[in-house]
Amino acid sequence: MGRLVAESYLLSTETYHYDFHYLTAVERFDKLQQEKMWIFNRVPLHYIASYLGVSNETLSRIRAKKS
Repeated sequence: MGRLVAESYLLSTETYHYDFHYLTAVERFDKLQQEKMWIFNRVPLHYIASYLGVSNETLSRIRAKKS
């Protein structure tokens, strides 16, 4: 059981780092929106901006273009 949890954690960490380095901010936003739409209703936007590696203003611009 521990090995499976460790593998899952490692895979999610590697995916996050790959996305952070090779995807644009808009692509990271789209991916987060597709995979975890619920997060936008439960987490303050400044935490989401930090997770995506952008400023609050940039996140606001991305969201405005998507609307």
